[in-house]
Amino acid sequence: MNDNRHLNFEKCALTSGLLSAQQLEEARLALRNGVDGRAPAGTTDQALSEKIVALGLLNAWQAKQLLDGRTKFTLGAYRIIDSLGQGGTNPEAGRRHQGPSSRQVDPGGNRQFYP
Repeated sequence: MNDNRHLNFEKCALTSGLLSAQQLEEARLALRNGVDGRAPAGTTDQALSEKIVALGLLNAWQAKQLLDGRTKFTLGAYRIIDSLGQGGTNPEAGRRHQGPSSRQVDPGGNRQFYP
């Protein structure tokens, strides 16, 4: 296991605010419990990120961003939650407003409100 990379992934997850220390610990425990209660030999950031996605704590895009070392997932008042693809010159992203009401905005500006 590359400890520096492992610590980097966890540090990015905590710094980003996408995961709490408790959620990371739960994912590590779930990963260990999958193999006779011990961490599999050569456990990597990739294995941990896959377990986190399987547990539904992050989506695959968010996990990839953390693996790549990214920690900022905001655009103004919006939290970026997913990549929707690449437009003509700019990437399109799913965003959720961080204000009092939770809403998702698509690239066309249509708003969907969530309870």
